[in-house]
Amino acid sequence: MNETVELLQPEVKFGEQGYGVATKKGCDLSAVVDQVICDRWPMAGSTKRSRPGVLYRRIVQGRNQMLEGLFDADRWSTTFQNMGPFWEGFGVTLQVVVAGLLLSLVLGTLLGVFSTTRSRVLRAISRVYVEFYQNTPLPVQVLFMYMAGPQFLQAITGADQPVRIAPFVLGFLGVGLYHAAYISEVIRTGIEAVPRGQMEAAQSQGFTRAQAYWYIVLPQTFKIILPPLCNQALNLVKNTSVLALVAGGDLMYRSDNFVSLYGYLQGYIVCCLMYFIICFPLAMLVQWLERRSKERPRGVSLAELGLDNVEEA
Repeated sequence: MNETVELLQPEVKFGEQGYGVATKKGCDLSAVVDQVICDRWPMAGSTKRSRPGVLYRRIVQGRNQMLEGLFDADRWSTTFQNMGPFWEGFGVTLQVVVAGLLLSLVLGTLLGVFSTTRSRVLRAISRVYVEFYQNTPLPVQVLFMYMAGPQFLQAITGADQPVRIAPFVLGFLGVGLYHAAYISEVIRTGIEAVPRGQMEAAQSQGFTRAQAYWYIVLPQTFKIILPPLCNQALNLVKNTSVLALVAGGDLMYRSDNFVSLYGYLQGYIVCCLMYFIICFPLAMLVQWLERRSKERPRGVSLAELGLDNVEEA
């Protein structure tokens, strides 16, 4: 092992980058990788040289050990001692959620209005956007932006080398653009549920089409679209885990690092709890808004308006 492979950066700390492997020319790379995994991966078990089929059995044994150690106090203690990177990932995830939700709401509402206008061009733009994003996987979209985005920005800006895109930008653009397509369909459905006569009545009273949408149609649409809009917001929170594919430093990425380093299933349990911390208050808020929207408006007395001295005609 020592004559064949050299480990680079052997001191690996949770939350940091991993180590590389350097091999001699002409060596069996598969055997080297097999040996490195057996030596360095906690779930692989013994450090003896692996034979064909042995690595798979060790991985299965490691998986069983993860399940058996679920209630191990020492493992939980180690997990709680390494909560720093988890909270860092939680912060990144929360920032991506807020930015992505704002982007998806603004763009989705705009596209939803486009899809109900009389303009064929605007309807075509909305339809093409929705069909593209709804019929392609989110991980592929994020990976495409990660791989092709720097070269695209280099061509636009004329820079000497590819322009690096920050993981945060990749995250909120990825989930924001993706969920804008679904929110657009929700908005379109809500607008079409409002009787057309209300738009005509508003225009007959001097409202422009944009004013009629803003003051008449969209407020009524809110009650209709609230439940599906809530589902999209919750899905957006969970879809931020796609950032782990590009080492985005989010909650899922930090959890993967912890489990890869220690082999403790507790890392994923903590990850689930932190996602729950984000999703549960959001679900409760939407339920409260939904109940409030169904309440009948309370009448206001003349006294409350300061008109108690006014006599009825």
